[in-house]
Amino acid sequence: MDNMNLAPPLTPYIYRPLRPPPSRTIRLLLLHPPSDNDNVCEGASDAPLVASLETHPLACAPPFDAISYVWDTGDTHTDSPAQSSSCNIAVGNKFAVPISQNLDWALRHARREQEQEQARGRAQPAAHRIWADAVCINQADDDERSAQVAFMGAIYAQAERVFVCMGNPPTPGADRAVMNLVQSVMRVLSNEDTDADGDDAIDAERDAWWAALREVLELPWFRRVWVIQEVGLARNPVVLYGHTSFRYRQLIATVEWSNTQKSLARHRLAPWRIHCEWEDWQQQSHEEDPEWKSEGPTFFDLLDDASLLSCRDPRDRVYAFLGHPLARGDPTSLGGTTRCRNGLDRPPIVIPDYTKDVNEVYTDVTKLCLGMVGLRALVAVEHDAQSLDDGAPSWVIRWHISNKPDNISLLPEPTFHAGGPPATADLVSFVPPIDGSRLTLQGTTADSLWKSFHIHFGFDEGTIHFTDADDHPTTTTTTQQKLDLHALLAILVRQDTPSAYSSNRYWATYRHPDHPLPLHMYKATLRAFAAVMCGGRPWELGVRSYLNGLLDFLRLVDGGAVRDCDDTGPANSDGSYDTALIFFRSMASVSAGRCFAITEQGRYCLVSHLARPGDQVCVLRGLDVPVIMRVVKGGGERRCRRILLEEAYVDRLMQGEAMGMMERGELVEEDFVVE
Repeated sequence: MDNMNLAPPLTPYIYRPLRPPPSRTIRLLLLHPPSDNDNVCEGASDAPLVASLETHPLACAPPFDAISYVWDTGDTHTDSPAQSSSCNIAVGNKFAVPISQNLDWALRHARREQEQEQARGRAQPAAHRIWADAVCINQADDDERSAQVAFMGAIYAQAERVFVCMGNPPTPGADRAVMNLVQSVMRVLSNEDTDADGDDAIDAERDAWWAALREVLELPWFRRVWVIQEVGLARNPVVLYGHTSFRYRQLIATVEWSNTQKSLARHRLAPWRIHCEWEDWQQQSHEEDPEWKSEGPTFFDLLDDASLLSCRDPRDRVYAFLGHPLARGDPTSLGGTTRCRNGLDRPPIVIPDYTKDVNEVYTDVTKLCLGMVGLRALVAVEHDAQSLDDGAPSWVIRWHISNKPDNISLLPEPTFHAGGPPATADLVSFVPPIDGSRLTLQGTTADSLWKSFHIHFGFDEGTIHFTDADDHPTTTTTTQQKLDLHALLAILVRQDTPSAYSSNRYWATYRHPDHPLPLHMYKATLRAFAAVMCGGRPWELGVRSYLNGLLDFLRLVDGGAVRDCDDTGPANSDGSYDTALIFFRSMASVSAGRCFAITEQGRYCLVSHLARPGDQVCVLRGLDVPVIMRVVKGGGERRCRRILLEEAYVDRLMQGEAMGMMERGELVEEDFVVE
């Protein structure tokens, strides 16, 4: 639940306490239509907001709509409330309740939508019941906030409509352009447009439409954690954008369709996987399907997928998703009684409590996830410089930290089995023992880090450069030397750089203006570097295209002459522009937010941006990817302790190689006590 710091009202509105749990009592805002005394045109948006507050048991509440909106108006990257609010709702004849500018916009446009609907039905203007969190919940009462958040999903599920309030478009006319685009894509998807032929039917001469869609996908609403629940449980979510309205799920269907059209990549639309994959929670309630229950996503997956979203209160990264069916209690606990839609009558598996601090909430939820998915929960562990000393164990998932676009273990192909072959997959569900702040894991230390480099992508320009992470392990400063791709590759082939990749007589040769002499590198080194930067996954042109993609990308960025090398020797490359861009996108989708590193044994890997020389590459039994751990030496009488940094992609350790070395006695199995 978002918190709100309201400006001092003219006459303070004093909330009367709601009935405590287990009663599900809510307040509804009864928004009155403009009166004849307002001296404005019928339906004008500048008419004062006049309302009253009603209290109803949710089970027998009259029909109402709900609002999904962003609290803040100034900071587009956070979800904090507006601090300087000059907007008010007149409640009764005595009180003026201050609200944020965004909520003011949302209520006015919801009122306009209601008035237009009443006009189409030739009905007299009537009061409009709306649920809006900032007004209908006493934000100053933590107990009430906790109680209301526990069943907030049921509120949105019961609403007749959920108004998705996007605000006014940044570019005039973009609202109608988006609406027209959505309608056109819907015709293509429904085969109503007989002349439509995939993206060509819409893409031709419609660049302004796609630019408008890109604008709306970059609005703050899409980055807010609470909206996933608000629209996911809605029966009828309706977008209010500028002067237009259209169905939210048709907008998401348009985004999903655009993600499948290669020719639309040039518009650089945000794919928003979290919105596309979790847009309708009603369709994700399959409690009676045993296969779905065992193979489908979990509450952990929902929290992990939403890690790139933002909110003001870090506890809301958990609480905002408690309305999902995956977050509700065991249906068998109801003894076979009739359940409401999506099981929203069941208690959540996490009880919201705003009196708990963030570390306590995250520790409890991490333990819950370890019991839910076993060792797989550890792939979500990330850190920043502050979290290593925040007082919580290093294995606790900090849901508010997200430096990377996706987990390595979630890359679609291939399936990794670093901790053992698929036959031992049951180990993944093994719940490791926890003793206070200590988590005990079984595995082996397979390698250690020798050197690492921060990776910096220029996404709009299609550029990449590196900086030495060993000089500044936690930050990138303006004084650090930038290494282009050529300079990094030159480091990889130096004689003093560890390398696990054998030499090859066929060499790739390219020239660069800053390098008067040809720079020679081995094919195995080039291919290994390219594969690691793409997370080892096959991309559109196949596994053997890693090398081609790298060489074509090098020629694209510097215009130098590049010669490809295949299994039979040097051959000419056609320098495909498409190949180079596909390679760049593949690198960026995996490597952004990570460091490229070299191990002591010469393996290439992708690791945490906090990793530094000497950190250990560990493989855990049953976990599909390696992890990076650090042994912190204690001072004086303090003992050493081991901390978990993050998952990693380590070449030649992703398919159970370490397990094989343990069986041959080349590596030693040990118990890791992580704190």
